[in-house]
Amino acid sequence: MASSLAKNTLLMVTWQAARAALQGVWAVAIARLLGPSAYGAFAGFAGLATTLGAATGLGFGLLMLQMASRDLHRFPAYWYKALAAISLSGAVLASLYLTMAPALTGHEASLMVVLAICVPEVICLPLMITASQAFQAHERMGWAGAMYALGPAGNLVAAVLFVISGKEASLANYLPWHLTASLVTTSIAVAAVGTILRPAFQAPSVNKDDLSEAAGFTAMRAADSGLASIDKTLVLRLAGEEIAGHYTAAYRLAAFIALPAISLAISTAPRLFRLSASDPTQTARLVANLLRMGLLAAVAGIPVIWALSYAIPILFGPEFQPASALAQWMAPFPGLLGLCALGASLLMAMGKRSARIIVQSAAAALLVCSMVVLASAGSGRGAVVAVLLTYASLAVAMWWTVTHRWRLRPE
Repeated sequence: MASSLAKNTLLMVTWQAARAALQGVWAVAIARLLGPSAYGAFAGFAGLATTLGAATGLGFGLLMLQMASRDLHRFPAYWYKALAAISLSGAVLASLYLTMAPALTGHEASLMVVLAICVPEVICLPLMITASQAFQAHERMGWAGAMYALGPAGNLVAAVLFVISGKEASLANYLPWHLTASLVTTSIAVAAVGTILRPAFQAPSVNKDDLSEAAGFTAMRAADSGLASIDKTLVLRLAGEEIAGHYTAAYRLAAFIALPAISLAISTAPRLFRLSASDPTQTARLVANLLRMGLLAAVAGIPVIWALSYAIPILFGPEFQPASALAQWMAPFPGLLGLCALGASLLMAMGKRSARIIVQSAAAALLVCSMVVLASAGSGRGAVVAVLLTYASLAVAMWWTVTHRWRLRPE
C-alpha cells in the first residue's frame, strides 16, 4: 500500500511539476508581452472567474470521485451526472459573470475580453478537473495529472501562436487565442475519459441523497476556490493593476514550490475515502504521516522560495523587480499552502465536509477583511501579510480539526 501511494504521488508530482512548468513559461511569456498592468488586470478578472467557477457542476465532480472511489460500478452514472450539472450550472454562472465582472473588479472591459476570460475558467476548467477526478477515482494518477497539465499546455500554445501571428501585444488581441486553446484542450480531456475509461452512457437522474451530498461539496469547493483565487481580484481592485501584476508573479512562484504537498493531497484522496469508511486505525496512522511530511515540506520550502525570488526579474522582465521582494515576504506561504491542501483533503475524505466548509469560509472572510485593511499598503507587502495571516490561521484550524477528530498523540 505504501509503495502504491508513493508511486501515485510521484506520478502526480511529475505531472503537477509539468503543469507548473508549462503554466510558469506561459505566465512569463504573457507577463513579458503585456507588462505588469495588463497582466495584473488579467489575473484579477481570471481570479474572479475561477472563484465563481468553483460552483460549476454543483459538487457532482467530487461526488463522482467519492462514489466511484468506493465502488467503481457507480462511475458511469456519476460521470454523466457531473457532465449534466456542469453544462447547466456553467451556463448560468457564465451569464452572471458577464454582467458583474467589471463592477466587482472596478475595471471596465469589453464583452469579448470578459467572455474570453469567463469561458475557460467558469466552464472549461471545471470540466478538466472533473476529467482528472474520473481518473483519480480509478487511481490512474498518471492520466489524472495529465488532465491538470492539459490546460497550461494549451495556454502556452496559444501564447506561441499569438506571438507568431504578429499582432499588437495587448490583452484584447491575445484572449481569442486563449479561449480557443481552452475549448480544444477541454474537448481532449473529456474525450480521454470516454476513450480510456469507457463509461457506458446512463441518463442522468438525481435523488435527494445526491443533491444533499453534492451541495456539501459545492460549498466546500466554493470556499476552497475563493481562498485560492479571490485574492488577485481584491488586489486588483484595492491596489491597482501594477501591484496586482507583481503580486500574481510572486504568488505563482510560491504555488509552484508547494506542488509536492498539493500532489500528495490529491494522490491520497481516493485511499482516504476508502480507509475512513472501513479502517479508522490505518486512517489515523496515515494522518500522522501526512502531518509529518507536510511540516517537513513547509520548512524546506522557505529557503527555496527565497533563492528563486531573485530569478523573477530575469524571467518576467525588469519591470517585475518589485515582485522579487514580494516573493521573499511570501517565504512561509508554500508551506502553509501545502499544509492547508493536505488538511482539506483529509477533512473531505473523512466525511468532515462541514468542518472544512466552516474553517475555509471563516478563512475567506478573514482574507477579505485583511485585504481591505492591508492590500493598498507597502506596494503589495500588505497583501502578502494578509494572505499569510489567512493561511496560517487556516492551517492551524484545519489540522486541529483533523487531529482532534482522531485524538492523535505524538509518538
